[in-house]
Amino acid sequence: MGKTIGVISSETKNIENEIPGEPDTIRKKKIWTKNVMFPETAKKISDSIMNFGKECLDILLLANWKGFSGGTTDMLNYVLDFGSNIIRILSKLKSKILVYLPPNAELRGGTWVIFDKKLNANIRICAHPKTEVGILEPDGLSAIKFKEEERIKVLERSGMEINVENLNKLGHLFCKLHDSTERLIQNNIIDEFVSVDMLRKYLIENVLK
Repeated sequence: MGKTIGVISSETKNIENEIPGEPDTIRKKKIWTKNVMFPETAKKISDSIMNFGKECLDILLLANWKGFSGGTTDMLNYVLDFGSNIIRILSKLKSKILVYLPPNAELRGGTWVIFDKKLNANIRICAHPKTEVGILEPDGLSAIKFKEEERIKVLERSGMEINVENLNKLGHLFCKLHDSTERLIQNNIIDEFVSVDMLRKYLIENVLK
């Protein structure tokens, strides 16, 4: 006999949303970019987690978000409020929740923060080895943490030509190491690697038991 669970997943393709207008006005169109958390997305997720919790259902959340949408309209539509509401609901959740990062998934910016397993002892975070996790993407992180003068010194010691391409490549590769799931496991930020073919078994043994 099986067991019912709640499943939440990110949208993996762009969606064109047509906003209705008055008969004599031009209808507006809004593109919802894939893997970005918009106000509507954050509200649906918070409502889903809350409703699953009321039904005493354990939850599988397939995470793949590059962050919150940052447009002025999205801010006015309470995207951060809905995001913080996810945190409040997760912190009080009595059901078990497994956050899984599938192959080639990313978890960035504020969306990484809201699914922190420290919020609740019932949260487990697992990832496929081919995922990338971090507040900033490597290019953005390198501009802050790996300054150009430091990169020049590394290239000089390595005997490599100092040019823009090599400087950018070095910064990108160095900071990409911070995205690795190996580092996150060592720092106890995520629990362990789980391949897709082992996800069902892991879910049964560690969440639904």
